[in-house]
Amino acid sequence: MVSETQSDAIREIDRALERVGRELAKAQEAAQKIPGLTALLASLEQTRVYLTGSNGSESRPTPAIFRSPVAAPLTEITLGILRASTEPMTVDQIMDLVKQTAPDARRFTILGHLSRFVERGLARRTAPATYEAIREVAVKQ
Repeated sequence: MVSETQSDAIREIDRALERVGRELAKAQEAAQKIPGLTALLASLEQTRVYLTGSNGSESRPTPAIFRSPVAAPLTEITLGILRASTEPMTVDQIMDLVKQTAPDARRFTILGHLSRFVERGLARRTAPATYEAIREVAVKQ
């Protein structure tokens, strides 16, 4: 039989388990946002450097990637997510992270970006609907 003191201790442990479980869930949710936020930050920093002309190239024409307010961030966010990941990611995983920073992003747009990344040698398809960034570029001799 459980004494009243033991019952109180068990209830306290149950409350602590619930509290720690909620904290863990919040931490895991925050951790999932890191790749998307990292990509967005990198994109914004690159755009700022370009627009301020800090690299001495004020006379350069605006690259096509910067002409559309939607295309540049989605391209950079998507590639940044792939580069930040240590493992191949499914399109669903990529979409979940993209949607955190660009809620209006469309799946077919992201699929187009992924396809172009593969064509340009920036990413590879590791399985159906699964991609990873190419971290090393082979030098042909």
